[in-house]
Amino acid sequence: AWMEQQGVEASGIRLIDDEFTASCFINTDKSNNQIVAFYTGAMAQSRNLSLLDRGLGANDLAIISPTDPEAMARAVHECRQAGVPFLFDPGKQTPRLEGDQILDGPRGARVLVGNDYEFGMMAQKTGRSEAELIASVPLTVVTRGEEGSIIYDNTNQRQLDIPIAPISDVVDPTGAGDAYLGGLAFGLARDLPLDVTDRVAALAAAYAIEKRGCQEHTYTAGEFAARYADAFGPSAEVEALAGQGASA
Repeated sequence: AWMEQQGVEASGIRLIDDEFTASCFINTDKSNNQIVAFYTGAMAQSRNLSLLDRGLGANDLAIISPTDPEAMARAVHECRQAGVPFLFDPGKQTPRLEGDQILDGPRGARVLVGNDYEFGMMAQKTGRSEAELIASVPLTVVTRGEEGSIIYDNTNQRQLDIPIAPISDVVDPTGAGDAYLGGLAFGLARDLPLDVTDRVAALAAAYAIEKRGCQEHTYTAGEFAARYADAFGPSAEVEALAGQGASA
């Protein structure tokens, strides 16, 4: 009900009546050290869900991010089977995945996403260099915390270094990665220029960091565009979307 009140399309969510929602409790310091306590709950049932009945096609972008490893593998396979472009983000499941699972995930992906620590772990587990992993898909995004992010546009053989958005106060970094991914998907789905897309992602993450709790921040399209201009300079694409009332 809460998601629908926020305008989120929730028809694809399956309710598991006899299970609690998955819960994660994360303690993080400013050096990005973390202690995580996780309860799987209903998430374990995600391996039983299929993307094939969702009507997805070549003009869509599926986001395959951390969930039950079997569910992630199934989603990757079904995207390939149906010809659906997908973004692969192993994220917090990277320590749990085996090397062959990590190598299989990006095969056929349009985008591979991870932070610098996760790419180091992926390299260690697979025996491949970070450079080989980065070059394995058309587009790779590596986030680096306060140092910003790097986009490797392998199709056009170019690298874009994108700074973070200015942050008024670091209140709670939990959820910033998901906010970043939401901004990234927003830009990719609308075919925004890659440098604009990544700046949109960086600004979305900044909003999350400034509030305690992962879903407590809000903004209008106009507010987002104005802050984008203050942080990075004006963008005709972002201003146009604000004029249309676009929402992530």
